[in-house]
Amino acid sequence: MNNEIMYCPLCKSKLVFKKYVIVDGICGDERRGKYSCEKSNCEMSNLDSFWDDQGSFYGDISFKRCRELFPNNEYGALNSIAKKHEKTIYKKGLKSKKELHPIFCLFLLKPYIEYYYDADYWGNVTKKWYKLHFLKRNEQGKFSYHYISGVSSFLFQLKCYNRNKKFYKKHKSDYSIKALQDNFEEFNLPEWDKRWHRLLFKFYLKTFEKNTKQELLKIQRKKQKAKKYNIL
Repeated sequence: MNNEIMYCPLCKSKLVFKKYVIVDGICGDERRGKYSCEKSNCEMSNLDSFWDDQGSFYGDISFKRCRELFPNNEYGALNSIAKKHEKTIYKKGLKSKKELHPIFCLFLLKPYIEYYYDADYWGNVTKKWYKLHFLKRNEQGKFSYHYISGVSSFLFQLKCYNRNKKFYKKHKSDYSIKALQDNFEEFNLPEWDKRWHRLLFKFYLKTFEKNTKQELLKIQRKKQKAKKYNIL
C-alpha cells in the first residue's frame, strides 16, 4: 500500500484506497492497491476506473473520451512514480527529439537531437538536457540505423575496463577476476575485425596493462595447479 497521498489528475482531489486487486504486470499477475477518486462531480469517480499504488491508471473509459480528458495521455496519479515516469521515460507532453538535415554531415549521416528530462512526482520538469545522435543509411538508403562513432566505442570499452579493474582491486573474487579477464579477450580479435577502435583498445591493453595481465595469469595458473592437486 502506498504511504504517499495521491491525487486525481483530472480534478486534483485525493485518491482513496479501496482494496487490493490483481493486475497484469510485467512479470505476470501482481497484487496492487486500488485507489479511486470519490469527488462526486468528477467524471473519473463515476467510472469503474482506478489507479494502483504506483499511480498507474486502469480505465473503463473509451479511447476517444480518454484522449479528450488527457490529450497527452498524462493520466497517471499526481504525486506518484507513474506521473514522474510520464515525463522522464515516456516524455508525454514534451518534445522528444529534433531531426536535423543530413547536409550537416555531408549526407553521410543524419544528425538529430534527443531531449531528456527529469521530473518530480507531480510531473513538474526539474531538469532538461540533450544529446546529439546520428543515423546511418540502411540497404535501401534510408537513415534508420543508430550510428556510434569509433571514438565513443573506444571510450566505452575503456570505461568498462577501468570499472572492472577498480572492482577487481577492491574485491578479488571469482566474479571480478572473470569480468576483468573478459576484457583481455580483446587480444583475440577475429580475423575480420579490423575496426580501428578495437585495435586501439587492444594496443592500450597490451602497452599499458601488462602488469594486470600478468597478475591475472598468475591467479589462473595458481587455480589450475590447486585444481590439479585437489586443493580446491
